[in-house]
Amino acid sequence: MAQSLETRGGTSVSRRPARLDDSTARALASAALGAASGSIREERLPAALRARLERRREDVALALRPAPRERIAAVLASLDGMVARGESDAAEAEFAFRRDVEDLVGAPEWALEAAAAAFRRGEVGEGKFRPTAGELRREASRRAAGYAEEAAKIERVLRARIEAAPAPLDPERRRRLAEALRGALADASLDGEGRRTAK
Repeated sequence: MAQSLETRGGTSVSRRPARLDDSTARALASAALGAASGSIREERLPAALRARLERRREDVALALRPAPRERIAAVLASLDGMVARGESDAAEAEFAFRRDVEDLVGAPEWALEAAAAAFRRGEVGEGKFRPTAGELRREASRRAAGYAEEAAKIERVLRARIEAAPAPLDPERRRRLAEALRGALADASLDGEGRRTAK
């Protein structure tokens, strides 16, 4: 699994985790359905899958870790080349900047940086006006939403109570049950596929 941290200037920062491989994604989806009731059959969560999901949970949790205030301030500063909306003086601009930092607390760092880059490139918004904190948060949340859903699925699976797999029938008992079923079908005048037979 990819690490969800990288180092920048001696400080660890979050980054978008690698895409979950298809086989693990399918196994997670199946296990999450099985764990919907709060328990999961043992065979749906083999040890290898549990280990992969535990590693993935760590990667996704790091990626969803909220950006520290200094990184939020740096992201907002990266938008300085865009036209600000309605700030008339330096004091008002400083107050708005501090308010925007507070409004963005809790947003995942990589998603916030990706959202700001998308606004700067004009992929989101008009490409001219600096986005509001609300617009940035919405775009960052949209980018992180799939990972938040994945984290919830992984947590549901890993916290589910494990139900032991039923013991397999021994061959002798299986043979007796098959004979009893054939006898019941013959008594009911049904063939092996459930159709009535002529008497």
